[in-house]
Amino acid sequence: MEVFDKESDEMSVRWRPPEDSDAFKVEGYVLQHREFKVTVYTNASFPATKDKDTYSFRIQNLEPETTYMIRVGARNEYGSNYNEEEGHETLDERKQSDNLFWNQKR
Repeated sequence: MEVFDKESDEMSVRWRPPEDSDAFKVEGYVLQHREFKVTVYTNASFPATKDKDTYSFRIQNLEPETTYMIRVGARNEYGSNYNEEEGHETLDERKQSDNLFWNQKR
């Protein structure tokens, strides 16, 4: 799992299917995120596609300067199996606008 393109209120997540996804008959994936101190996850589900070698999702409506715990799970007829959670922090709104300003001046 890779987190990229972070902003103050959103970030993108990308992951690849496991090498043994055919053997385990993976039917889909679930991306979960939660604020660090909150125990309830927000879920996004995706069907598994044989032709697809990379999946991605843009998590939106996040709070600035907040750490979010993110994990992805593969799902089959027996249930879901998740990777370890990773913490990722959204940007400060001021730093984000500074970055936009400097990138536009180049």
